[in-house]
Amino acid sequence: MNTLICCPTRDRPQLAARFAENVLQTSHASVAFYIDHDQVDLYQDLIEHRNRSVLVKVGPPIGSAQAYNSLYHSYSRFDIYGMCADDTTFSPLGWDRYLERVMASMPNGIGVAATHNGSHIQFPFVTKRWIDLVGWVPPNFKHYAIDGVLQLLGEDTHLVWLDPAQLALEHKDARTDTAIGDDALTFMLWAVTQKRFAAAKLRAAMVAHDVTA
Repeated sequence: MNTLICCPTRDRPQLAARFAENVLQTSHASVAFYIDHDQVDLYQDLIEHRNRSVLVKVGPPIGSAQAYNSLYHSYSRFDIYGMCADDTTFSPLGWDRYLERVMASMPNGIGVAATHNGSHIQFPFVTKRWIDLVGWVPPNFKHYAIDGVLQLLGEDTHLVWLDPAQLALEHKDARTDTAIGDDALTFMLWAVTQKRFAAAKLRAAMVAHDVTA
């Protein structure tokens, strides 16, 4: 299995570079950055040094939530997808091998793996199969409550809390943007009108005999 960590970034090229270095030094995972097209000059060094392990997509400002979706559509060849911020660090060495074992153990590749952030998940991981079935981030989300969507679906299907001794994430500068109010309403509407359909589709795939369906 191969892993892609997706990371929208804005205004913080030094943190993005440090983030990529951390992932590459501690794992065999790859990194994909989404950079707004009005920040190309600021991120020129990162763009010029992109390679097979450090992927970069430049596009219009669409918010971090939809940037995750955009990165998936551009780089859909991976088996495991993770969300992250550019001020996050991974540990210990080899955390990706542990993550691969966790994801491989999920029923027909369906489930969510994540670290704890108090009472809710932080930076969840899902498989390509999950995204192909129900998508990654629902439309209209901008930033807030992305993790909550995956936590609710994970609780309805298969949610694994990762062992911090084998995969730990340190998020140095947790913050939200000004879309928090709009996203709270979007989240509630999704939970009322869409969640049960997505969960039912995932549960059916968990027990399906033909996992390519």
